[in-house]
Amino acid sequence: MGFREKDKYEKGDLVLVDDQKGFRELVIIISPKIPMYHRAYEFYQVCSVCVGEIYIVPCRLVVGEYSETKNV
Repeated sequence: MGFREKDKYEKGDLVLVDDQKGFRELVIIISPKIPMYHRAYEFYQVCSVCVGEIYIVPCRLVVGEYSETKNV
């Protein structure tokens, strides 16, 4: 198991969100761009895999996309 960083995450990506203050959750990206009042897209709408809650999180909190590493 590992996480790889991407510049932009797309709908359906399985990613880890971590705020470095105790909130850490595996989520699926629902919407890759949430416009704010200043028209910048700095947030993702995500759905928690564990509890099924929907959150809006800042892009900077997304650590990386989940990827399985296979031993050869």
